[in-house]
Amino acid sequence: MMKSKAGIGASISRAFFAFYEPCLHLGLHGNLLHLHPLPYCFFNYPLLGFPAPGFRVHCRHFVTASDDPELFLKSVRQRCKLGFSEVEPALSPFHQMKSLHPPPSVIVFNQLFAAMSKIKPFPPYSTILSLSSNLELSGLRPDHCTIGIRTTVVTATWEGSISGPPFWQWEDVKALLSEMLENNVALMVDSYSMLIDMHCKDGRVDEARAILECMVDRGIAPDVVAYSTLIDGLCKANKLKRTFKYFKEMQLHGIVPNVITFTSLFDGLHKNGHPHRAMALLREMHNNGIALGIMICDIQLDSLCESGCVKGAKAFFSTVISKGLKPDCRMYNTMIKGLCKKGLMTEATELLKKMEYSGYLPNSCTYNNIIRGFILNSDLQTALCYRDIMVNEGFEADVDTMSMFVDLLSSDQLDDSSKELLQKSFFSPKIR
Repeated sequence: MMKSKAGIGASISRAFFAFYEPCLHLGLHGNLLHLHPLPYCFFNYPLLGFPAPGFRVHCRHFVTASDDPELFLKSVRQRCKLGFSEVEPALSPFHQMKSLHPPPSVIVFNQLFAAMSKIKPFPPYSTILSLSSNLELSGLRPDHCTIGIRTTVVTATWEGSISGPPFWQWEDVKALLSEMLENNVALMVDSYSMLIDMHCKDGRVDEARAILECMVDRGIAPDVVAYSTLIDGLCKANKLKRTFKYFKEMQLHGIVPNVITFTSLFDGLHKNGHPHRAMALLREMHNNGIALGIMICDIQLDSLCESGCVKGAKAFFSTVISKGLKPDCRMYNTMIKGLCKKGLMTEATELLKKMEYSGYLPNSCTYNNIIRGFILNSDLQTALCYRDIMVNEGFEADVDTMSMFVDLLSSDQLDDSSKELLQKSFFSPKIR
């Protein structure tokens, strides 16, 4: 049998007060679910079965820690589940929890930090890291979850995964991580690696080395990323002796170098004039079962072309293809540049066609190399033809190419008609 309207109203009122009665007895002005305030007329509607003049539930504020610490912590956990739309409402619970004696479990703080990290559209990453660092300095040690949140936050900031304008810049990230390190705040391996990378990119490789040594002193084993990052920085700083010290050290600790490690070493050896050691490194790489990467192929091809060994470069280029690797745009440009320097323009233009056929569109570097090649081979008309194609494709002559055109105008290599053609084409290009 269906209930009367009065019966339904009474059921609703009983259910409502069964939920809110504990809060009413405590004299609180909030609830656990942070609901929107219900209309005043709802509580005076006669179908509810009770008169409630002047009664209203306020749902805009948390219960405070001084009212009832246990209920306060429950309200914080529930609020974290619901999430925050801005950072300010999360700061008050943090400071209230921190003021409790004894302090609550770090788990509640982790829930708060996790909820803050989900604020859209711009998560307050800097605030989260500052609060977590401040918490540890006050004596509450982080657990693995806290460290995981820190690492996630720093990684998201470092990789630029947040949309919109950044909240802080490179130096801010580095300063905060350094401060955490100095104050013995626990960091995960990824955070150490990022700090090493920052110092290396700033050219401060000695500071980067100190970070890695600090990891070891604290009982944290550097992984292949940490070692490879430091090795890359040392190679760029031309400190090969120290580079190979860490290369051997990582292997002694059972860490197998990856393709990134070998690429950094290979590049460093070539740039420091050690091609034979670079080839020996390739053999070691092969012995370790690491496949030849396209980046190493780029480096080797560039080294051969720069040394004028175009025959060897052509053979190496063919070997790369025969091994099933697909040359990238950089490799095509490097090979075209090498051919142009040797005056092999027919081969250079043929390779340009193969490049397009392989799905790589010529870019500014490609066209400028071709144009300079034809100028060096005294074929001004073809050079100007490619210059027009380049402009129509949206590219412009670079500084070296422009310099060669200007030198031709002021030289005795061209007759008056050729100079007129050059001047007309150079200053009045055909634009699509």
